[in-house]
Order: sequence, then C-alpha cells, then structure tokens
Amino acid sequence: MIRACGPTSTRKSRRSDRVRTDHTMGVETRHGLEFNSRRGFWVISSRGVTWVPICHDVTTALFKQDDPETAALKAAAKAQRNADRQAALVKEQQRQKDEAFNASPQGLARSARARGDFLFQISLDITDITGTIATLAAPVSPAGAYSNRQDYSPTDSLNAIHEEGWHLHSFSTTFVQTAEVSRDKFLSSGQQTAISGKIVGTYVFDRVARRA
Repeated sequence: MIRACGPTSTRKSRRSDRVRTDHTMGVETRHGLEFNSRRGFWVISSRGVTWVPICHDVTTALFKQDDPETAALKAAAKAQRNADRQAALVKEQQRQKDEAFNASPQGLARSARARGDFLFQISLDITDITGTIATLAAPVSPAGAYSNRQDYSPTDSLNAIHEEGWHLHSFSTTFVQTAEVSRDKFLSSGQQTAISGKIVGTYVFDRVARRA
C-alpha cells in the first residue's frame, strides 16, 4: 500500500486536464492515474485533479533492487526448487518404469526367485481368434462363418524368464472363448455360428541353481 505524505491539492478538472504535461514532474498525465516514482502521482477524476506526494522511503522501497548477496540467495533458492522438481520427475518416471517391469513376465520370474520359490508358472497369450459371419451382400467372401487369427510369439518372454534362473519344465495350451455370434442360415434350416477367443499357453518352470 502506498503511503502519501505532505499536503494534497485538488482543482476542478477541465477538458485540457485530460491530456496535459507537467514540466515540474516530467510526466504526461492522462485520465486516470499517472505515477512518478520520485515525487508522487496525479489522480484525475470527475471531481478534479489531485496531486498526491509520496514519501521518499516508500518509493525507494517500491523500486529498490536487491543487493548482490540477496540476489544470489534468491537465485540459489530458485535453482534448488528447479532441481527438486526435476528430481521428483525423475523419481516418478523411475517408479512407473519399475512397476511396469515388476508386472512383466521377467519381473514376475525375478520376484518368484527372490521369494525362494522352486516352481514358477505363467500364462501367455499365443493366438487371438475373431469369428465373423458373412452375408450374401459381403463384397469379398461368400456367405458363411469365418475365423481370423493373429499369432503372438512368446519367445522374448521365455528367454527373459530363463535368464532369471528358470528352466522350462512343462507346457500346455487352452482355448478361452470370449464371444459367439449366431445367425440363421439363408434358405435352409439351422444356424451359422462364429466363435471368438484366444489360445493361452501355460508354462511351468523349475528353479535352476545359480553357479557360484
């Protein structure tokens, strides 16, 4: 808050006061408020023009620059805040990376070995199958039920598990149905059925003794 000192003077506002030059102040005053840091400021309103002087200590405090020591301390504090934010960001990124690894097949195998387990079992998707039924209006295939499949290779995951000290003991597959679509046959009795699902491979590993 600006503290005024000394007497103030007010006179009626004329049109010429809307834009005028005060050579003593060295500033141009307009309708509203024009500030002079050394002397004071004009307040121009419908009631007139008022000159309000300001104490020297107030204006000095408003526009005083920091001394070199204070400026250095502020710069160091700002740099520290930036470093703390960067460190927190790196820590959060590392946390997310660790969570993703722990949920991966290799991470699960490492955790099982750290617990001292003798067997490790994991199920991985091998194939996705999507069943569809084409009608007579289908532009490519004739009417009927069709299945589209997409295969996945678990080789990278199995190699990563082996590197954690596990040896493959047994393997089995299971088909897991996820959807079924049925439609009456055209010009004949019965229905056409298309099934969607996935083939899941289940792998069981034995713990391998580490070489000394």
